[in-house]
Amino acid sequence: MPAPPRRSTLPEQKDVRPRRIGYAITTTLLTAFIGLTLLDGVTELALIGVDSATTTVQGPDFELAVTYGEVSRPALATPFDIRVRRPGGFDGPVRIAVDQAYLRMWDENGLVPAPAEEGLVGDRVVWEFDPPSGDTLFVSYDARIEPAVQEGRHGSVAVLDEDDAVLAEVEFTTRVMP
Repeated sequence: MPAPPRRSTLPEQKDVRPRRIGYAITTTLLTAFIGLTLLDGVTELALIGVDSATTTVQGPDFELAVTYGEVSRPALATPFDIRVRRPGGFDGPVRIAVDQAYLRMWDENGLVPAPAEEGLVGDRVVWEFDPPSGDTLFVSYDARIEPAVQEGRHGSVAVLDEDDAVLAEVEFTTRVMP
């Protein structure tokens, strides 16, 4: 009696080709994502997450430094910190002005330390801080980019005197990627 025909346990040829194409596409995409992530981590390119920068300017007797998100994405926590340093300490309140339009792109969680006073001068929000102990005032704006913000904004931070004259100013741009 002849042997029964053998049934192949391999998938039919028509099933293999789409599966191979799917594997190739998945492998290519994962490799590209991992490569971009590594490139983002070792260079200054902001390909995946948030990249920050610090801009510093010297005033008449102090230094103003702003750390900001150079590139971010909507809904991500992004750094925005202000440091005013005056050798020998401060002998009065420290007044910091920030563009109101720039602050509108943020979903604020808090400002540390809290200003003693807050107000508007033109199109700027002005925070007045009590003089810190020591020679450095460090202000941290705890926030994330609003989820609905789809483009970046130009901003500036300035130290003002008691008559609202600018003593030193830093300008910057935060790009928001989709």
